[in-house]
Amino acid sequence: MRRYAVVGLGLLLELAATSAGEDAGTPPATQADAKSALPATQGAKAGDGDPLFPYRADDRWGYIDARGTWAIAASFKEAGEFSDGLAAVRTADGSWGYIDRAGRLAVTDQFDAAYPFSDGLAVVQERSDGKPRYRFVNAKGETVAVVDKYPWVDQ
Repeated sequence: MRRYAVVGLGLLLELAATSAGEDAGTPPATQADAKSALPATQGAKAGDGDPLFPYRADDRWGYIDARGTWAIAASFKEAGEFSDGLAAVRTADGSWGYIDRAGRLAVTDQFDAAYPFSDGLAVVQERSDGKPRYRFVNAKGETVAVVDKYPWVDQ
């Protein structure tokens, strides 16, 4: 049996489905299949409710629950894990924003990059004068702090 170091649930489920000869775009058929493929540390964090996991179908990402059923339709170019009740997603136009657990855009898709929330804050990146500019935003997308004094942040 081969072991893989996997970053992200979507790849893990693809590997599990592919090794079983299934279509990688189809969520696991049963709750047991889904639970056996999901590491305990992936998905939404404690306090977020039932965990939701990023999952790729064809060329789009959505979210499945622990039973392997679609919770949020696959409509994003990329999708991150939920943290603090929000997940970073890349929309059709290529910009990043954050969705809530119902799949609604909670923070508009206006960023070049978006990172997970932690303790109510997330780091986002925008380009200004051709240079990346980082800032901390809250769950409403409001700027809390700008990080432009540290050139090493981009390295």
